[in-house]
Amino acid sequence: MSKYLAVTDNSCIAIMLMGMALNAQGIANVAFVDISDNRLELACSFGFKAVASGSDDMREWHRGADFVVEATGVPAVASGLTTYMANGGKGLFFGVCPSDSKIEIAPFEVFRRQLTLAGSHSLNHNIPRALDALTGLGETVERTVSHKLPLRDIA
Repeated sequence: MSKYLAVTDNSCIAIMLMGMALNAQGIANVAFVDISDNRLELACSFGFKAVASGSDDMREWHRGADFVVEATGVPAVASGLTTYMANGGKGLFFGVCPSDSKIEIAPFEVFRRQLTLAGSHSLNHNIPRALDALTGLGETVERTVSHKLPLRDIA
């Protein structure tokens, strides 16, 4: 995690599956938002608060999370990122939206609420660190694997 988007162990996090890495760094208050009951169940098994996307439970997160990660790549989801960020909160665009996508963000809201927005792109120099983080999670990370494919079948 960059210093720019640093979170502390008492931060309240609304996040997708990246929460495992944050848990490993001592961040305990992690929420996982999804539309899939199976993934929400998996999130609960990791100790995350599971929140069904679009449900009434989303209301409690309105402007309530110190750090929000959009990891779907769906422009409609990305456009709501600031909705869930607390004043002074940080937001990360991690999902890959289509290159021609546009979303609307109110600059005054970013200014007034002192929000920090950032994007993330995995580059070769990030891969060793990511692999180290995954290795550090041990067998726990195996539970997140839904399919294993031979390399020849991936293309």
